[in-house]
Amino acid sequence: MTKKFSALIEYLFRNIPYSEESEKQKECVRNTFESELILLQEQGKNEVQAMGELMSRCGTYEEAVSFSGCEALPQREEKGEKAFKKKFRKVRLYSILIGWWFAAIPISVFQGITEQAPQYIFSILLEAGLGALWMWLFYKNIKAYRYEQICLTPDARNLFYRYSDRYKKRAINSILLLTAAIVYIVSSMLIAGMTDMTESEAVASMASDQVVLEVAICICFKNILSLLFLLRASSKEERAAFWRYIVLRRYLWYPPRPRKSP
Repeated sequence: MTKKFSALIEYLFRNIPYSEESEKQKECVRNTFESELILLQEQGKNEVQAMGELMSRCGTYEEAVSFSGCEALPQREEKGEKAFKKKFRKVRLYSILIGWWFAAIPISVFQGITEQAPQYIFSILLEAGLGALWMWLFYKNIKAYRYEQICLTPDARNLFYRYSDRYKKRAINSILLLTAAIVYIVSSMLIAGMTDMTESEAVASMASDQVVLEVAICICFKNILSLLFLLRASSKEERAAFWRYIVLRRYLWYPPRPRKSP
C-alpha cells in the first residue's frame, strides 16, 4: 500500500514543475492523505476501500491541493529540459577542466621548485589563473540552480531525477577508481625501486603513471562536481539521505533504486 500511496502522490504532481514550493506542497498533500487514510480506516474501512474513497475525492492535482489546504504555487520562470541539459553539459566541462588543473598544478609546482627556472614560474602562474577562471565559471553556472531557486518543467524534472540517480553511483565508482589508480602507481614505484631500471625506462614509467593518475583525477572531479551541482538542486532530505549512505558505507552495496518518472 505504501508504494501505491507514493505512486498516487507522484501521479497527481506529474505535470507540476519541480521547485522547493512544489515539493513542500507535495509533502503537505502526503501528510493530509496519510491522516485521512488513518481516519477512514478507524471508521471501519480496509486499506483498499480507504484508498479508493480518497482517490474518488482527490483524483486531480487541483482537488488534492484544495482538499489539503496547501498554499498555491507562486509564478516563477520555468527551466525546460533543453536549458537544463545545456547547463549540465557546461558544468561537466568545467568539472573536467578543474580536475585536469588539480592534477597538473602539483607537478608544475614540483618542477618549479626543483628546476628553479623562470618558465616554470610562469607556467605555475598561468595554471593558477586558469584554475581560478574555471572554478569561477563553475560556480557561476551552478549559482542559479539552488534548491530554493530552481523551477523545472516536468520533462526537465524527470531528466534531473535520472541524472541524480546516475551520478550518485558514478561519484562512488570514481572514488574507487582514483583509489585503484593510486594503489597501482604506488605498486609500480615499489616494483621499479626493487628492479634495476635504466633512466629512460624509469622516465617512461613515471610518464605513464602520471597519465593514469591525471585521467583518474579528471574522471573523479567530473563525477563528484557534477553530483554536487545536482545535490544543490535537491531538497535537504535528499542530500541528507545520500550522505547517510556514504557515511554508513551502505551505498556501495545497497544503492537506492532509481526513481521512476511519473
